[in-house]
Amino acid sequence: MGELIAVSVTCIYAFIITWVLAKVMDLIMGIRVTDEVEEDLDFSIHGETAYDYR
Repeated sequence: MGELIAVSVTCIYAFIITWVLAKVMDLIMGIRVTDEVEEDLDFSIHGETAYDYR
């Protein structure tokens, strides 16, 4: 039973720390690209676009 509690606490701790770091990064520099950059990345990496942007 103790191992289950330890694993659960570790998972919850890792989730909270990851969430906090992601929020801080989003506030400081943003974690998403603009729509134009996303469209360019879709085409340059995959050779196609997911949606008809034009």
